[in-house]
Amino acid sequence: MSQFFVIHPDNPQPRLVREAAKVIREGGIVVYRRMRAYAIGCRLGDREAQDRIRELRDLSEAHYFTLVCRIFLNWEPMRWWTMPLSGS
Repeated sequence: MSQFFVIHPDNPQPRLVREAAKVIREGGIVVYRRMRAYAIGCRLGDREAQDRIRELRDLSEAHYFTLVCRIFLNWEPMRWWTMPLSGS
């Protein structure tokens, strides 16, 4: 089952943000707009969701995922982190 949310970038609706977060917490994957393209994401460490993304995009098991977060307060220690997020 898929759900479609339109969340305003300048004034996000709290109810829709909560619903989208719930989908991610429950193992869902999301497609979200980046500056010039769309990206596919999931919860950090969710192996099944990562496998679904690999299948959708026809990626190898060795594919690295990008860590996306709101802000890097202490990003220097992670600067050279290149391990796969799946823990394999």
